[in-house]
Amino acid sequence: MAARRDFGSLRKLPSGRWQAQFTGIDGRRHKAPGTFTDKASAEAWLRKQQRAMDRAMEDGEAWEPPDLPKAEPAPMPTFGEFVGLFLAGRQLRPRTEQDYRRLAARHLLPTFGHLPLDEVTPARVAAWHARLLPGRPTERAHAYSLGRTVMVEAVRLQLIPVSPFTIRGAGRTRRRPVIDLPGPVEVGLAAEMMPERLRLAVLLAASLGLRSGEVRALRRHDVDFGGPSIKVARGVTQVNGAIIVGPPKTAASARTVPMPGWLAERVAEHLDGHVCGRSDAWLFPGPSGEWQEAGQGRSGPRPLSQTALNRAWVRARGLAGLDLRFHDLRHWAATMAIIEGGASEHEAGQMLGQDDPGVIRRYVERTKDRPRAIVEAMPRPGVA
Repeated sequence: MAARRDFGSLRKLPSGRWQAQFTGIDGRRHKAPGTFTDKASAEAWLRKQQRAMDRAMEDGEAWEPPDLPKAEPAPMPTFGEFVGLFLAGRQLRPRTEQDYRRLAARHLLPTFGHLPLDEVTPARVAAWHARLLPGRPTERAHAYSLGRTVMVEAVRLQLIPVSPFTIRGAGRTRRRPVIDLPGPVEVGLAAEMMPERLRLAVLLAASLGLRSGEVRALRRHDVDFGGPSIKVARGVTQVNGAIIVGPPKTAASARTVPMPGWLAERVAEHLDGHVCGRSDAWLFPGPSGEWQEAGQGRSGPRPLSQTALNRAWVRARGLAGLDLRFHDLRHWAATMAIIEGGASEHEAGQMLGQDDPGVIRRYVERTKDRPRAIVEAMPRPGVA
């Protein structure tokens, strides 16, 4: 037996209990999730559903059917689980992914890995940071920066309301003190102190601002004597002991850099004396062995490793009396391009494959003879 009503309908079941159903805003029939012991209870349930629909239509709010299954809230992932998802969801360069996983495993996961994201609090982060790597500020800043980046992504996904990594300046490292860069004679002397087959590497870094990985990734066919110019089309990184050849560091890093005539002559001498005739031969080959390129395995000579280049450079700079990292030669190139060559920051950035003007400004250092050159060029006050 069914009883029709203005809103919904009731039906008495053979068991004596009552069933209620109605047509919702969505045009579908909806039954009560259970039956009722008496007719009055079933009618009360229908009136409640009618009021809910009327309120939703008046206020313009979403209406939820009573028989829609309630979704169980997803459990909050732990910090460790979310770090894994965070890294898996990004297309990172092999070296970058290796560095992130190392930083997470060594410094973040031991403290936060087991905690749900919403239990990583500013107080816990502050206590962790206070004990973190007091004698290693660069790695300390990198570990903090990774933790902050992970939690900002958790905020973006609405897993937590705010990031607990709130310590101002904790993700930045202090610059090395401003140094007086050497002059061309001192840099040239350090290049001459290198093994003969590696002298050109120093000249390319100091004259064109090439990164170490870009220098070591050069091949014979990257040299164009018609310009003359050098084409930067790839870079070398080292991951877990494996040398990997891939694309340059950034999109701006892929570039063609003009060479001065004197440098083109040194390149030609290097090719004649230290590079085989194949067009794909490395300008600075390492020992023969396995290497990887763009994710696919190939066998053959591999490019020079960073370790081998650094070892030779440390010895050469010591003999020349310089205190410069190999990467500081890139600073030297930027400084000479802007201060001595008159290049704009944009032009220097194009040469170095760097599209961030702020980075170029940080690259420019003071040369040791520059203060005297400035004061000598100043006009003399008074009547001539």
